[in-house]
Amino acid sequence: LLRQKIAEQGYRASSQEVAAAIAGLDFLQTDGRFDIAKYEAFLQQQRRAQGEFERLMREDLTQGQFRQGMTGTAFVTKDEAGRYQALRNQQRDLELLTLKAADFESGISIPDEKVQEYYDQNKAAYMTDQRVRLAYVDVDQSKLAADVEVNDEILQNYYDEHVGQYVTPESRGVSRILLSLEPPAQEETVKKKIDELYQAIQSGEKTFEDVARAESDDKFSGAQGGDMGEDIVAGDWDPAFEKVVFSLEANSLSESFRSGSGYELVRVNTIKPSQQKPFEEARAQIETDYRNAQAEELFVDRTETLQTIAYEQSGDLTPAAQAAGLQVQQSDWVSATQGEGIAANPKVRAAAFSDPVLQERKNSEAIELAP
Repeated sequence: LLRQKIAEQGYRASSQEVAAAIAGLDFLQTDGRFDIAKYEAFLQQQRRAQGEFERLMREDLTQGQFRQGMTGTAFVTKDEAGRYQALRNQQRDLELLTLKAADFESGISIPDEKVQEYYDQNKAAYMTDQRVRLAYVDVDQSKLAADVEVNDEILQNYYDEHVGQYVTPESRGVSRILLSLEPPAQEETVKKKIDELYQAIQSGEKTFEDVARAESDDKFSGAQGGDMGEDIVAGDWDPAFEKVVFSLEANSLSESFRSGSGYELVRVNTIKPSQQKPFEEARAQIETDYRNAQAEELFVDRTETLQTIAYEQSGDLTPAAQAAGLQVQQSDWVSATQGEGIAANPKVRAAAFSDPVLQERKNSEAIELAP
């Protein structure tokens, strides 16, 4: 209803107001000035197209205009003002008496037999929660990774076997001109305009930079003549945008195309080809990858061993723990509704108080605490 009312009355934040509001966001500034690189990184992190984020910002600003208009033009009638003034200046006398239960406790004496009788009749109100202590075995993949043995020879062999993983991806410096499709824009009109701008640039009538500054709805790159301020890497942007960007040669201009943000023209300014990272440069990542790969294998192997023997010798975790090379640990006291450590997880408490574990003293099935 609010959006409908706003549309009926013609409220709409301008592109300049949207740009100013975004530029004023503290987390997008560096040394007190708007940082376009931070803005692009923020959009990538949020997985939002620029047009979508600016549309949301425009809606917020437009609603603010509407609320300001309503409150700024509201008025009070003479009768309403009179009633308010009469109530505001009204005074009343009252008397207050406070009765506190504690004031009467000293005069009350309850015989022991009455206390016992009340207790006998209300025993359910004086029950403590059932509690247990758990024996458990924890298979933690991160701990397994930390214990994996590594040296330069092992890591060099892993690097040689997975050399394709350690490359700097191709990146491209790009300039753009964006015409948004946000209401009240009509798609046919926008498409016609972007094609006219393309022809003007191709013919030399106008430069790409001048068109970007004057026409682009991406006000941030537009202010830089269309320069997006950072290199584009595949996988971080709108698929339609990436498809065009990575199909162009250096210093070439695209024809108009539809992206998630609107209709665009893009120019590829520079291309930095993919490069192989030397072993020393990639060593830290290689070690992490190797540890994780080995830990994943150990995790699967030890979990299977643990599950098999824990099932075959249910009632005692020691044989299963020994076979898996792990230690049996003990929890603190745990209730069905509260616990610490692994018992903070409700799945652990549910298993602990299930009939097979609590009543029959059997080992539980393996419980996954984290994906």
